[in-house]
Amino acid sequence: MKLFLLLALAIAPPVQEAKTAADKVLFEEKFAGELSKEWAWVREDAKAWRIDKDKGTLVLRNLPGYLHAGYNNSRNILLRPMPKSNKAIAIEVHVEAEPKVQYEHAGVVWYVDDDNYVSLFQEVLKGEVELQMVSEKAGKGTFHVAKHSAKGVWLRLVIDGVKATTHFKPADDAAWKTVGQSALPSMKEGRIGVMAGGAPKDADRYVRFRGFRIVELGK
Repeated sequence: MKLFLLLALAIAPPVQEAKTAADKVLFEEKFAGELSKEWAWVREDAKAWRIDKDKGTLVLRNLPGYLHAGYNNSRNILLRPMPKSNKAIAIEVHVEAEPKVQYEHAGVVWYVDDDNYVSLFQEVLKGEVELQMVSEKAGKGTFHVAKHSAKGVWLRLVIDGVKATTHFKPADDAAWKTVGQSALPSMKEGRIGVMAGGAPKDADRYVRFRGFRIVELGK
């Protein structure tokens, strides 16, 4: 009997590890010329944005204005439709900014309207540059904050069913770190994109976005 078991083990095929489905890039904006189709602006100021095709970046002048609470006056919110999928969808972008004053911000957003959205911003909070996730429903927000003050940062917003989760990483080859999670504030179809705001009227500061992509997550 022992000999039989040893022979059976010797000829048995190796156990295969279960494979997880790979992530799939659904859309990528290289900012190499004109914007791709389906992008649309909310309250566009055409003089306050441009594409630097040599560096592959979208450059926004940081203007006054906020989505938060009763302000609802942010300019140059750049959005595109959310792709149809039964899997989780991640929106990723690299943000390079140097905010200086309280609530000056830039980042990624899932947007239904000015009172119903989820965002992840690099933002000045109480004199410190940090990362803040805001989920606003009917004009009332919930918040999650993470420490990260470097000029450049990757931001990620994941939409999975009725849930939104935000992440960041400090470098291209770093691992994602979680900022926060919330329920989506609306069951209406949202659009996704980038934005900046909160700068003083006469400030001459610019935000650069690169590497924008939409990824269908395999797991």
